[in-house]
Amino acid sequence: MHLTEADILLFIEKRLTREERERFATHLADCAECAALLNAISRLKRELPRMSAPRIPKEAVRQAERI
Repeated sequence: MHLTEADILLFIEKRLTREERERFATHLADCAECAALLNAISRLKRELPRMSAPRIPKEAVRQAERI
């Protein structure tokens, strides 16, 4: 059994029952693939608020406005 991204997000946000958290924690301790996914999602969740939207070149905006 592997955890889904949704499962891991619930785990990170502490939206699981105590029993579910314990089961997930046991699985994460034994499954390198799920542990890596947990680390990646945790990192993304931390960094996302600090990310800014990419700048759109003015010429691209002008071209889009003409459409």
